[in-house]
Amino acid sequence: MSDRPVAVAGPLGAVGAALAHGRSPVEICEGALARARRPEIRDAFIALTPRRARSEAAASATRRADGAARGTLDGVPVAWKDNIDVAGVTTTAGSRTRLVLPLADADAPVVRALREAGATCIGKTNLSEYAFSGLGVNRAFGTPLNPHGGPADDARIPGGSSSGAAVAVAGGAVPVAVGTDTSGSVRVPASFCGVVGYSSTVARYDRSGVVPLSPTLDGIGVIAHTVRDATIVADAMDGRARPVRRAPAPHDVRIVVPEGELTDEVDDAVGAAFAIAIDALADAGVLVVRRTVAALSTTQRELDEHGTIVAAEAARTLADVLDGPAAADIDAHVRRRALQGRAVLADGYEHLLAGRPALQAELAHDLRGWLVAYPTVRMTAPKAADLDDDATYVAVNARVLRSTMLASHLDMPGVSVPCGTDKAGLPVGLLLSGPAGDDDRVLGAARTIEHVLATSGRDGCPQQQATTRGEGEER
Repeated sequence: MSDRPVAVAGPLGAVGAALAHGRSPVEICEGALARARRPEIRDAFIALTPRRARSEAAASATRRADGAARGTLDGVPVAWKDNIDVAGVTTTAGSRTRLVLPLADADAPVVRALREAGATCIGKTNLSEYAFSGLGVNRAFGTPLNPHGGPADDARIPGGSSSGAAVAVAGGAVPVAVGTDTSGSVRVPASFCGVVGYSSTVARYDRSGVVPLSPTLDGIGVIAHTVRDATIVADAMDGRARPVRRAPAPHDVRIVVPEGELTDEVDDAVGAAFAIAIDALADAGVLVVRRTVAALSTTQRELDEHGTIVAAEAARTLADVLDGPAAADIDAHVRRRALQGRAVLADGYEHLLAGRPALQAELAHDLRGWLVAYPTVRMTAPKAADLDDDATYVAVNARVLRSTMLASHLDMPGVSVPCGTDKAGLPVGLLLSGPAGDDDRVLGAARTIEHVLATSGRDGCPQQQATTRGEGEER
């Protein structure tokens, strides 16, 4: 079967269509494993799990033959970010300092939930070392290349920290991948790679078996080709697998576009694509207002003055390795940033924690049924070669994460939806977020937004939002 992109409206795209039409999960599994080994995809994975994948696919084939499929995900290939435990595989968190650790003796609860839903585990995806960068660069295991980049001198970064997850989906290895998001680690790579990225409210999932970076902010998320697919996986991970809820009508979606730096301090191409998308939504009946959101503005001032919770908690969670004999083996940028977090831990951390609940309450009271939308990242994916300079690396990383980190501080669930491209064809994402706990409403509204943008016919808006890739050819 051709590996060219094909437009498929059904859940999980071409893979779901193939399963629905009787194609064997074993054949689909082999196709995913073959694609995961292709040169342009290979750095997206740190480890493949072919024995497990084939066993799970064979079991799925039996269930389907017996008319006992467990649901939409039965037989669907899934990849897991390598800071989430998969039994029998070392959880590296993207760092060679963890290769000495024993194999994980059990699946993390979220992995177990998808296994029980019938999903096939293909392997573990690459990430920024210890999930502590928004760029997706990994000098230990290689940096996955953004599928939207050009030749070597124009290669673009994938975004991070869930870099491999985004490239595995955007590059067609798997239809869905699961990652973590602390400051933007699902939303940023989804935006850069032109796919959908859902980041959950922190409390939605059991985080046992996930290597911590910032226990206060670490959430679990999904990268997929469509919001519907992300929702199917999101429901299955917390044991609520059921038919996806109907998306609301456009006139039932209410969006605040916040005035200020979230929409003003973006690159021209990003601002133009976002503006076209917002106009398309308004024309379709979505209620859009532009105004200041005080809680967001106050939170940004707090972060600028006191630092971030993730910096402080990373300094604490990584303390043993930072102070141990393997410290020199950590990427210098990651090590430096973690050490700098000690100053935040000493001076600003308790203040940030103490003020957070009031800001969250203020945001929820202010919105009361409205959602917030702004560009996911303030730029499109930069060239990998431009990040060799230390000062540039630090500045770009800070800018890439600035908008998503703000939402993370307030525990805002969010979905990044592709909303256009720049002149070079690099994707732009629209981030839709709501107050903590509003995951279902955010996902539902994101489906409506995705549909409107896919059918709007506006220049700059994606025209085939339900596009995914075929099941792939065998080598």
